[in-house]
Amino acid sequence: MIESISVHKVGNKTLDDTLIISDFPVLVDGEDMPMLESYFTKYFKSEELFHFDNSEGDNEVFAEVAKVFEDSEYAHEASEKLAQRLFEYSEHPRIKPGEFYLVYFSSIEYRNEIVQAVGLFKTETHEQFLKVYPKNEGYTIELHEGISTKKIDKGCIIYNTDKEDGYRVYIIDKATGGEEAHFWVDGFLQLSQVENNYFNTDYVMTTCRNFVTQQMPEEFDVTRVDQADLLNRSIDFFKQQEKFEHDKFCNQVFGSDELIESFEGYVQQCNNDFEVDLKDNFSLDKTAVKKQNRLFKSVIKLDKDFHIYVHGDRKKISREEDSKGKYYKIYFEEEK
Repeated sequence: MIESISVHKVGNKTLDDTLIISDFPVLVDGEDMPMLESYFTKYFKSEELFHFDNSEGDNEVFAEVAKVFEDSEYAHEASEKLAQRLFEYSEHPRIKPGEFYLVYFSSIEYRNEIVQAVGLFKTETHEQFLKVYPKNEGYTIELHEGISTKKIDKGCIIYNTDKEDGYRVYIIDKATGGEEAHFWVDGFLQLSQVENNYFNTDYVMTTCRNFVTQQMPEEFDVTRVDQADLLNRSIDFFKQQEKFEHDKFCNQVFGSDELIESFEGYVQQCNNDFEVDLKDNFSLDKTAVKKQNRLFKSVIKLDKDFHIYVHGDRKKISREEDSKGKYYKIYFEEEK
């Protein structure tokens, strides 16, 4: 249930845009509240869970949100301070100006519990729409500009649980690539991902895929067919198993001691680079497996003419070469 909404206009500091702070929270008609509650909550579909890295106790967003949870009447004052913070972080020239919202939920469901929550949102994309209404004895049409209720550009919902571990946070960020893509999560919010089963599953699958596609060709004389076969065996493991067991995975997918040793060294290097403490055994999160499945593409691209999709038996495809050039030999039982 939404108790209050505060809105401010945050421009791009580098482009000499302004910061416009409103004096009061928004007055919302009671009939509009169900639509607003749906708008501010329905787009959080990812299972990626974040928290504030508050080990040093200097995260301003964490501190302001904690004050709101203690006293809901502080929400508007907190929104003013956080709008100023967002303005200070809006320095990249490609960061768009927009409206910044602080939404206080007095009650909201989080994993079968009812808790408080604070939502922080930014809308950057405006759309034109026509307003048609009766006037005198006819109709009139006016062109207006507004915010679509079909998407949110940036947002997070901070749930009042696990405070000692930086709360629990879901995020939305439509930015893709470039420095401007990092300012919301890494700069303004300063969040890090919670290392739960979803994180572990997503991380180990990404590491495995990168090892096969990037690291192996640097260390071994490996063909694209070999890589496709390893990707297929990997994704089959993640789809079929309920738990990730390091030794079982390595033996089933890589087989040889030389490959296993190389993979383990690569994983350790990634763990050190990203400061991750990956467990040898954990339950696989099927949502993360489904997300990663589309990235495990066993496709061999030949010049600009052909693509070979490898889904089955490695022994039925081989790469050869003769006086006319390179070619693949494929065995099959039925043509469809």
